[in-house]
Amino acid sequence: MASKGWHIPRRHRSCAVTNEAFEAGQEYYSLLVQEDNTYTRRDYSTAGWEEYRQSSEWDKEATFWKARIPARHDKVKDSKELGQRALELLRTALDENADAEAFVLALYLVRLKMLIQRQQAEHEGKPSIFYELLETSEILIVPEVPLTNLEVTTLQTTIAAKLKGEAPGDKEASADEAGGEDASSSEEEQEAQLEEDEVIQVTDTEEVP
Repeated sequence: MASKGWHIPRRHRSCAVTNEAFEAGQEYYSLLVQEDNTYTRRDYSTAGWEEYRQSSEWDKEATFWKARIPARHDKVKDSKELGQRALELLRTALDENADAEAFVLALYLVRLKMLIQRQQAEHEGKPSIFYELLETSEILIVPEVPLTNLEVTTLQTTIAAKLKGEAPGDKEASADEAGGEDASSSEEEQEAQLEEDEVIQVTDTEEVP
């Protein structure tokens, strides 16, 4: 379920043009078409995408991205449980319009390699980031919020306490658990840190051939 009542379907099992079934490790393209209060999603194999680009339906202004289906791998149980709890908190923050908390939680889930950034675009009048939940291909739309170092640290402490099931003001809650000491205040520093950790692989619309 996307933020604020918007629903974006998960990745389809096959290409919209060739009907080729997607497989682990395969590259694909996803296209979003906005219709009223929802998005229609279409997924294409590399061959299907090229065929679509040559058709009369091609819309170069549409939101789309290139991605690769991840191979399944085992995860440490505790880490997975922590990630699932963070994902629950993210959904709650989006439902409650807690944009700053949602933004920091999304960065944390990217560091856990549960979310990956797919696109940046304006959504409901706000600069937003489209994230894909790798396990299910669900899309989450998170408002992009500029934060100071102090605001980031405060939110990290609050989130860490929630992840532990403690009161938000508990002094024992560690800010490191909600993003680490390297969280940055500027968009450029945040993106640089995430890229350094090799957790974001984004193909911008303008760069897709």
